[in-house]
Amino acid sequence: MELKEYGGDALIDLGLRLEELDAKEVALAQSYSLRRRALSVPDTLALALAKSRSSLLLSGDRKLVRLAREKEVAAYGVLWLFDRIYDEGI
Repeated sequence: MELKEYGGDALIDLGLRLEELDAKEVALAQSYSLRRRALSVPDTLALALAKSRSSLLLSGDRKLVRLAREKEVAAYGVLWLFDRIYDEGI
């Protein structure tokens, strides 16, 4: 698992969840990949997951955020997260 290099166990302890995509979600990710070849496979998978499960998408990639919003997915950049942390006094 890739997360092990980044303290994955600690992230999971903090609430990060690992999710699996079904065949329809993978097909959706592939369709995004064909539309925006500049996006990475993980980016298109994250977008498909957010779209199909009505989840928020957080990314530092403007192109991904733009496509997500085109697809009516709630998507925000990293600076939005910092603003939220500041506003909440965390």
